[in-house]
Amino acid sequence: MKKKLRIVTGAPGSGKSTVSNELLEYAQQSIFVFLDIDLIAESASKLAKSSIYTDPDTWVPYGNLWFDLLKSLTENGKSVVWFCPNTPEDIQSQDTSFFSSIEWLLLDCDDIVRTGRLIERGWDDEKITESLEDAQELRELGFSSVDTTTLTPVSVAKEIVKWVECS
Repeated sequence: MKKKLRIVTGAPGSGKSTVSNELLEYAQQSIFVFLDIDLIAESASKLAKSSIYTDPDTWVPYGNLWFDLLKSLTENGKSVVWFCPNTPEDIQSQDTSFFSSIEWLLLDCDDIVRTGRLIERGWDDEKITESLEDAQELRELGFSSVDTTTLTPVSVAKEIVKWVECS
């Protein structure tokens, strides 16, 4: 039986990693599994002997690894919600035929807040500019979205729970 894959996307600084941690308690009481793409990035980088974050040659194999994991969890009766910065174009190289559909939710925030969040991470101007461009690209896709500009991570988590329960 095919199942949906739910993807929560957003450019860096939108709150994906922060809110995915807020969903762990909910996950314990449901069939949903919430996974952040960064969860295994360090180990995958060591295995690849190159950074998953910065080396484009690693991106498709890293996606393959993730889709194998997402499929396996789904085969085991879990409903997967994957937090990643990807777009539909980014996952075209993956075999998504296992899933009946892929539903997308965008986490977004205004550019001033995003810039502040990324400065707190120690990002340089070039990486921040790239993130702002990615955010604009994602906005143009027209996904349902949650604006994280003023919401707490707990409030964003509640919005995501509503989305997964209604989709």
